[in-house]
Amino acid sequence: MRVLYIEDNPVDADLARLALARDLPECTLEITPTLAAARERLGREPVFDVVLSDLRLPDGSGLDILADIRDRKLAAAVVMLTGTGDQQSAVASLKAGADDYLAKRDNYLDRLGQTLSAALARHRSAAERRARPLRVLYVEHNALDIRQTLWHFAQHAPHLRLETVLRPYEALSRLPDDPSGTAAFDVLLLDYHLPELDALDLVKTIRRERGLDLPIVLVTAQGSEDVAARALHLGVDEYLSKHSGYLVELPTILEKAYHQVELAREQVALRNNEYLSRDIIRASMDGFCVVDADGRFLDVNDAYCTLMGYSREELLNMRIPDMKALETDEDTLRHIHAIRDKGCDRFESRQRRKDGEVLDVEISTHFRPDPKGDRFVCFLHDISPRKRVEQELRIAAIAFESQEAMILTDAAGIILKINQAFTRLTGYKAADAVGKKTSMLGSGRHGREFYQRLWEALEHNGYWQGEIWNRRKDGKIHADWLTITAVAAPDGRITHYVGAFSDIARNSERVEEIHRLAFYDPLTELPNRRLLSDRLAQALASSSRTHTHGAVLFIDLDNFKTLNDTMGHDAGDLLLIDVAQRLQQCVREGDSVFRLGGDEFVVVLEDLSKEATHAALQAGTAAEKIRLALNQPYWLRDFEHYCSPSVGISLFYGSEYLVDELLKRADTAMYQAKQSGRNAIRFFDPAMQRALEARARLENDLRNALTEDRFRLYYQMQVDRTLRVVGAEGLLRWEQPQGGLVPPAQFIPLAEETGLILPIGAWVLESACAQLKRWENSTRTKDLHLAVNVSARQFRHPEFVRQVREILGRTAADPSRLELELTESLVLDDVEGTIGKMRELKTLGVRLSLDNFGSGQSSLSHLKSLPLDRLKIGQSFVSGILTDPSDAVLVQTILGMGKNLGLEVLAEGVETEEQLALLRKYGCPAFQGYLFNESAPAEKFEKLLEKRAG
Repeated sequence: MRVLYIEDNPVDADLARLALARDLPECTLEITPTLAAARERLGREPVFDVVLSDLRLPDGSGLDILADIRDRKLAAAVVMLTGTGDQQSAVASLKAGADDYLAKRDNYLDRLGQTLSAALARHRSAAERRARPLRVLYVEHNALDIRQTLWHFAQHAPHLRLETVLRPYEALSRLPDDPSGTAAFDVLLLDYHLPELDALDLVKTIRRERGLDLPIVLVTAQGSEDVAARALHLGVDEYLSKHSGYLVELPTILEKAYHQVELAREQVALRNNEYLSRDIIRASMDGFCVVDADGRFLDVNDAYCTLMGYSREELLNMRIPDMKALETDEDTLRHIHAIRDKGCDRFESRQRRKDGEVLDVEISTHFRPDPKGDRFVCFLHDISPRKRVEQELRIAAIAFESQEAMILTDAAGIILKINQAFTRLTGYKAADAVGKKTSMLGSGRHGREFYQRLWEALEHNGYWQGEIWNRRKDGKIHADWLTITAVAAPDGRITHYVGAFSDIARNSERVEEIHRLAFYDPLTELPNRRLLSDRLAQALASSSRTHTHGAVLFIDLDNFKTLNDTMGHDAGDLLLIDVAQRLQQCVREGDSVFRLGGDEFVVVLEDLSKEATHAALQAGTAAEKIRLALNQPYWLRDFEHYCSPSVGISLFYGSEYLVDELLKRADTAMYQAKQSGRNAIRFFDPAMQRALEARARLENDLRNALTEDRFRLYYQMQVDRTLRVVGAEGLLRWEQPQGGLVPPAQFIPLAEETGLILPIGAWVLESACAQLKRWENSTRTKDLHLAVNVSARQFRHPEFVRQVREILGRTAADPSRLELELTESLVLDDVEGTIGKMRELKTLGVRLSLDNFGSGQSSLSHLKSLPLDRLKIGQSFVSGILTDPSDAVLVQTILGMGKNLGLEVLAEGVETEEQLALLRKYGCPAFQGYLFNESAPAEKFEKLLEKRAG
């Protein structure tokens, strides 16, 4: 068998060569790495029996070479290989005309030889079948029917060779006398209406007297169902009535009858060989067992007992799950049921012997349905030795194709194999080097004594290591670091040498590259944070010696994240490179620029004035120069971009501060520049530092407040025009361990900034719904609705609607009593997205209100499209209705809009009887504020309700 293997991976190619040498020693294998080379080779002699191709190749797909072979009508079987093994690739290959398909996984190398042989056999068998037409003997006395059938077959079924006879006795004369004989045709086609002999008598003679299994098809007059039934009973394989257009169906019927009989013959052959198969199984070297649907052993052969270390009696009292080393009982039984659905399977498994040793085995199993109970027939082959060899081959192949140049020679120094790294280092390809002596690399710089010492070391120690000068293919001489290892046979005789080369010059370059990657930013090529620590420590020491000031400038680019999000990270990288170059142009020769990461840079100024005020002026002047330079426009690809910096400055004098403390102070000053509105310069201010530390403590306490259950909901009444309490707003309060409440204005912005508002907001929703559920138990509170604020960050979270749904389900609160208050700014940021989420909330039955309405700039144009239930007039308008005519007009306008749009309106922040009276006059229907009650915990709030009712 001649095989052409198209494979660009040399490791896979070597493994296939070894596998075929082991399993198909008569096979001749040629390997090409590309489609172009394969096409060129297929056009020359000798021809190939099988083409084995990887599906993915450097210059195309294996399906391309398959199409070439089929188009050129080459007499070669084609087997496709892939590394993925997905079913889609298999179907595509087979549809394109491949004879077989094999996935590069598990034990595919064990199946490779068998797959190639089977594919070639199928290919040749199919070719033979295509070359020989199906022979049909037609017994028919009607000349018109004969002519019509012959004409139709000639036009539409040329693959069927039709021969006709007029009398049944002529057909009998062409049949063998006994079942061991061979007929001169493949299918017998009978017309029911025959002269001299009834067609069914002819069938009876063929089947019962001569015992022939020849395929028989009967053609009857239309409407002869009783004849068809008797014919099938006597042994006719197929029948067809002479209806209009029956000739179109006839070729298919004939082929179907032929294939049915062929299949039956194969089944009989299998049954006849059953006893022989049992003897073979008993004598087989592979393990054999039969198990039931529960995995219980019903039969085993001696080889299986030997393989697993159990006696036959022990195994017949055990189950397959007892043998599995890495599967649970459930996994094994699930696999058994899957095999029953597929009919058969071939897989690898790990099984445990009686002595505890784990074996790798390959199992071929077939499902045999049985009325007495389903059976699974299994053959087991121990593949543990092959697994070890495969692993060693892979390790050796991978190790040889390392990044280091490798060379393998025989004991005489003849080169047997080189790797790609050797070619890159020396310029010699395998065709140049294999078969030559290693002396081809000699530079002429080493004398005889050098090589004598080298061979003596190899003889005594088994290895040699040192520097050697070699000549490359281009004639250049280079210094290499060479390690030679001797490979000895079991008897101690040296059989091979393995050499490993590395370029000494390149090694020094690698050391420099490692240093550069460790201490320099790869994007801007500025020193990084690690080098900053060293340089700043040196600057502090220099300041101590010279008694001069220095300064650290911490620079952060304003709105850099927006550029990354809108224009992409590649645009951000271009900006950072330009900023680095501008910073270097702004500083003096002795100053240093560093990139810490992201959009953060540090500049270290040295040798400033000995006097602090003058040094601060110098540092400020340098910072302003940097600020102005970074404010100049940037050209990023094809668009103009503007960017500004925020700069923090911290002076140093001597070693009074540690490096980390100094950087922290500059960072704090930069943060103050951000707070002041960006594009600013700030010096470190101790008071600001104390404020930041207090903020950090508050943030830490805020993180602990949830786990320590320090949050409370306070409630403020909402009343109608008659001052009847109709609802309440739940207001978040933070109770400190030492007592007292943290004002919401102090911790809510911090929670928003840190993201803690998400778990806090979830707690508020959960608590509010739980309170609504408790209020259902009292006639005084069961009709109240409860409003809670929803932060912008909380509302925009993609899981917010699902969270509300789950909380309502968990607490069983009435959703129609829950009101979620949204801010105008939240709505205006993303009107379409907000409306969609609001509608989802409305489907849950939740009420929605717009808090502090009227403070936004464009909310009026969107108000009609928002699915709201209520508008809340903000406290800022209510507090001014008595003194500011514009506030009074705005309040009346909002009330009129709410009425026209069918929305409820509530005025919050009502604190005086005068405000209430004027709001009533304007027609306001609901109110909330200190005039009715200060916010209070649930218990106190409920007592206030009792007091109002009493």
